[in-house]
Formats: sequence, structure tokens, C-alpha cells
Amino acid sequence: MSHALFSPNFDARGSDFTGARFTDVGFKGGDFVGARLNKAFFEFVEFNAADLSGVEALEFTCVLCAFAGADLRGFVAPQASLFRAELARADLSRASLEDADLRYADLRAARLVGTKLDGANLSEANLREATLDGTSLRGANLRNANLSGVDMRGADLSRADLSGANLKSASVDCATKFPEGFDGSRFALIRTQACR
Repeated sequence: MSHALFSPNFDARGSDFTGARFTDVGFKGGDFVGARLNKAFFEFVEFNAADLSGVEALEFTCVLCAFAGADLRGFVAPQASLFRAELARADLSRASLEDADLRYADLRAARLVGTKLDGANLSEANLREATLDGTSLRGANLRNANLSGVDMRGADLSRADLSGANLKSASVDCATKFPEGFDGSRFALIRTQACR
């Protein structure tokens, strides 16, 4: 389907979009709770303010898609391709995005509490003022990512690539794990508690 605009009360709860292809389609404010988007291919699709909580999206591709302010809690999409996705202010808490392609994604002020991003490619992504409390980013690629003002309390960045990343004013605590040899003194990190 292409060049379509659905009403904000579009109801796709529990629907199966396996293998679907959408180009230049608007689902702003739609309800996709519990839907399946496995092997779906979307391009220039708008999900702004939509509810995609609990969605299963295995082998999911969404190129230049917009999810600003969307509810993506519990979104299961390991290895998803979300290149240049607009995810500002989206709630991705407890989502599973291991090995996902999030290069150049806009995640400003997004909530990623307890999110699994192990091995994900977030190079050049903008995570300014995002909440990464308890997020797992083990082995993630964060090269040149903007992490300024990010809440990283309890985040696990073991083996992550932070080359060229901006961590100015990022909040960390004793539970925050950085890659071996990481020199936090180069950044104006905000330590929320004294660690022994």
C-alpha cells in the first residue's frame, strides 16, 4: 500500500501485518497494541503518537519512519532496521532492539528504561536528554552519538564503542558500567552518588 492517510483512531490492535509493504502512509495516533509486523517493510511511514506497545516486529524494516511521541513499550524488534528513524519523545521502555540498526536515529528525550540495545548500531544517533536508566547497551556502536544530558544511571555500556560520542552532562551512578579503559574525566559527567 502507498500514499494513504489513516484517521487518528485507526484500530489495528492484534492485527497481523506479516510481510506487509507500506510506502508513504500515515498512521498518526493509531492503535497497534499487540500487532505483528514480522518481515514487514515500511518506508516514509508516520507512526507519530501511535500506540505500538507489545508489538512483535521480527526482521522489521522501517526506513525514514516517524515515531515521535509513540508508545513502543515492550516493542520486540531484534535486528530491526530503523535507519534515520524519528523517535523523539517516544517511550521504548523494556523494548528489545538487540543488534538493531538505529544509525542517525533521532531519540531526543526518548524513554529507554530497561531497554535492550545490546549490539545495536546507534552511530551518529541523537539521544540528547534521553532516559537510559537500566538500559543494556553491551557492545553497542555509539560512535559520534550525541549523549549529552542523558540519564545513564544503571546503564550497561560494557564493550560499547563510544568513539567521538558527546557525553557532556550525562548523569551516571555507581551501577553505570562503561567499556574497559573508558576515561570519564574527559567529559563533564554528573555523578549522582559517590562511589567507592
